[in-house]
Amino acid sequence: MNKFLFSSKVTFLVFSAVIALLSSCQVNKYLDDDQKLIREQRIIFKSKEEKIPNKTEIRYSLQALAKPEPNGKFLWLIPYRLSAYYKTLKPKKYGWIKRWLKNSVAEEPALYDSSRIIANVRTMQYYLKRQGYMDAQVEARTKLKKKKAKISYTIDFNKLYKVSEFSFVCKDSLVLDILNRHRATSFLKPGSVVSQANYDKEVSRIGQLLRNNGYASFFPNYVDQLRGDSLGNYRLEVFLKDDSLSHEKYYIGDINVYLDKSNSKLDDTQQDTVDGIVYHYKKGKTPYLDPELISRKIDFRSQDLYRKDLIDHTQAQLGRLPVLRRVGIAAKTHPEAQKIDYDLTLQRNANYDLNTDIKLGYVTLASDRPNRIGITGTAGLSHNNLFGGGELFTSEVSGGLEFNLFQASFKQGIISQNIQFNNSLNIQSFKANMGLYKLLHKLGLNSDDFQNNLKKNAQTRLNLGIQFLNFEQFYSYQNFEIDLGHEFEYKNIHYQINQTGLLYWNPTTDVGFDTTNTSNPNLRRSFEPRMLTGLFFRNLALQYQSPFNAKGEQFTFLGQFESSGHEVFLANQVYRWATGSDTEFYLGRIGQEKLRFAHFMKLELDGRYFKRLGNFASISARADVGVALPYGFRENGANVVPYVNQFGVGGPYSLRGWETRELGPGGVPPPDNSAEIISFAQKGDLKLELNLEYRFKLFWYLRGAFFIDAGNVWLFKKLPLIDGQPPTPPEAIFSTDFINQMAVAGGYGIRFDYNFFVVRLDLGYKLRNPYINDLGNNWVIDKLQLGNMNFNFAVGYPF
Repeated sequence: MNKFLFSSKVTFLVFSAVIALLSSCQVNKYLDDDQKLIREQRIIFKSKEEKIPNKTEIRYSLQALAKPEPNGKFLWLIPYRLSAYYKTLKPKKYGWIKRWLKNSVAEEPALYDSSRIIANVRTMQYYLKRQGYMDAQVEARTKLKKKKAKISYTIDFNKLYKVSEFSFVCKDSLVLDILNRHRATSFLKPGSVVSQANYDKEVSRIGQLLRNNGYASFFPNYVDQLRGDSLGNYRLEVFLKDDSLSHEKYYIGDINVYLDKSNSKLDDTQQDTVDGIVYHYKKGKTPYLDPELISRKIDFRSQDLYRKDLIDHTQAQLGRLPVLRRVGIAAKTHPEAQKIDYDLTLQRNANYDLNTDIKLGYVTLASDRPNRIGITGTAGLSHNNLFGGGELFTSEVSGGLEFNLFQASFKQGIISQNIQFNNSLNIQSFKANMGLYKLLHKLGLNSDDFQNNLKKNAQTRLNLGIQFLNFEQFYSYQNFEIDLGHEFEYKNIHYQINQTGLLYWNPTTDVGFDTTNTSNPNLRRSFEPRMLTGLFFRNLALQYQSPFNAKGEQFTFLGQFESSGHEVFLANQVYRWATGSDTEFYLGRIGQEKLRFAHFMKLELDGRYFKRLGNFASISARADVGVALPYGFRENGANVVPYVNQFGVGGPYSLRGWETRELGPGGVPPPDNSAEIISFAQKGDLKLELNLEYRFKLFWYLRGAFFIDAGNVWLFKKLPLIDGQPPTPPEAIFSTDFINQMAVAGGYGIRFDYNFFVVRLDLGYKLRNPYINDLGNNWVIDKLQLGNMNFNFAVGYPF
């Protein structure tokens, strides 16, 4: 094994060196005698300060200012874009291939130019002064050798200027009072860096603050440049308009809402007034959208003090209504001074939308398993205004087939069938359910701001779904689900909360399941019928995605929490305590089995990181951890989490060297009859998954990627010998040895990225099994061949 690894590394290094040398020579022959390619540009920091704030961000920005950037290389070795440039520079015959190379692949050479280096130095010094390093110095050094140029920029930061004292100056006492009352949010308060960035943010903050306090005509040009002295005392003056004694403060005048009519077509309209807002609609007709709903979405009223944030929020609120195609808000002067009238024009969408979708993809291409292909289809009909209050009703049916390509007939090749019916109703208002949120607010568990946002912006959603799935010769089940919850955004986080929900899960196992999985009592018990309940809380999902920062980074967080049976369990505990019995509440029997309530809590946290590496490459990483804890009482052993609520890994969106749900649990090896192993079988109560991808642009819409995935699933509960079945294997239980049970896969792929959708082909290889093989270790790197490859075809990026 070690000999194999050593020889592979040596071969790779030698091959890479030869390729790099040949590529450099091929490019150099096109250069004139006085031309040199910039091969390297370095940023070197030199500072008397002990610590440089935002050091990484500053380095990233300075690197971007050093133009031109060295030409990109494939795998940091092969300058294929530069080679394409020279090959298409003077073609003998300019055909479509060379035109395509020039327009889609080629990149102009980064040639050394001493005047450009001097310009870079000036640009960097200007940038550093804007960051607060007023005395910064930049020195460029160049090393020229043959056809190559290496440039280093040494940065001497010197002193970082900070604010010692800060004050506002304004002849308008009312404006000055507002500025002073909000000094705590200033970007130039004592201790802040005296930078152009902070000055720009402060000017923007002052503008927003005053426009949200009635000063509709306040603009940034009323704010002077920052003035200060050598002691760090700074002041910012806010000017008056022309020869005025004060800035004008505005109020809201008349508010008119036009339903499908512009304000210039009033000949066939009638009007009603609701909550001080005048609604205009077609004569002899009722408004297609309830004026009371519109009034709730409009945050301002006549005679209110003008606030820009309320105008913007109204635009966003109305724009989210599915029934509306376009929302226009126009301001105009009012006959009375210092008032602004508003006309809102609402153009409607068609009432009905028909949606269809079909997906086709391979499941695997491993040599010891059948070649399987899957096809899914969805058709849905939506009504955007069901009861005239902007309610969105969607009825959808979807189905899928998975089949073996090499069976004698299509019927014999069918592996699984799945069909789902789903109906949902979204109400464009908050409908409280049993006062839970009000109780949480009284207990101080949610703030006044959160509670107000909930009442103002939340949508209420009712969902009813039915699912039927059949996995030939192994199992089938039916799901019946109903949920009532809310959906809203608060502080850039998207929330979905199902407060009340019921799910009835009724599985049936077949002969293939019984013969393949007799050694896993946890799996068998997870296939018992269950009723999942939540009267006061069922599940929560939240999502946050940051904007890209100055370093080209973006962070995404996904969180989910689910619970079932907590109210039933509490009532059962009280009953047992009061009666002294050991009775377990259940709903009846299905054949010989009890229909029990499912008692568990489930948490999944998914963090993602994305970073751009220049114009042609990026790195993406993900860490995903999930825990599902069963609780409650159960005769003949511990309770388990139902199969549909457990975790699985593997497949095109997980560990791509394995099939979906093929891995685990823990270090349990596959059964001897590995050709008959089924991918659905392996699930667990705890999931740990890590993914890393290097993505790069090839040409046109084609992208490439190298990836490495690691992870596994484990069980928490060890079941004893039950009904003649063997106990849970000890290596399936999560322990301190979990690191040694991590599976590792690697591979490469290509993607057709058309911006609005991505078609992805990934080839994953098993590198490390979670169990020890016949050679006494877990690694299987020596088996990197076609038979050990898992082919993944999917739509969209894996994460």
